[in-house]
Amino acid sequence: MNTRDQYVEKLKAKLDEWNSEIERLEKRAQQNSETAKQEIANQLTALKEKRDRGSKKLEELEGATSEAWESLKIGAMLVWDDITDTVSHTKESFQEGLQSGQGRQK
Repeated sequence: MNTRDQYVEKLKAKLDEWNSEIERLEKRAQQNSETAKQEIANQLTALKEKRDRGSKKLEELEGATSEAWESLKIGAMLVWDDITDTVSHTKESFQEGLQSGQGRQK
């Protein structure tokens, strides 16, 4: 497998990981109050939109000519960094809410 194929496979694996994380967060969100559920739903919607952009970038990379590869790779890296930051922020926000007891139904 060449470096390009390895890079694409790495991105596919990361996309799968994010999909699983989104599913876990959605399930955990159901344990919160309606207000917290809405806030979490908003964060997850933003996260899903970014994930979808990442998926489209991945498709572009897979179909890229060798001339376009490097340029698309840089763009994909920027999108991936943005998604990574959003996933981390969403998880942190979710954890802070749970740790402080906010949003939990009693």
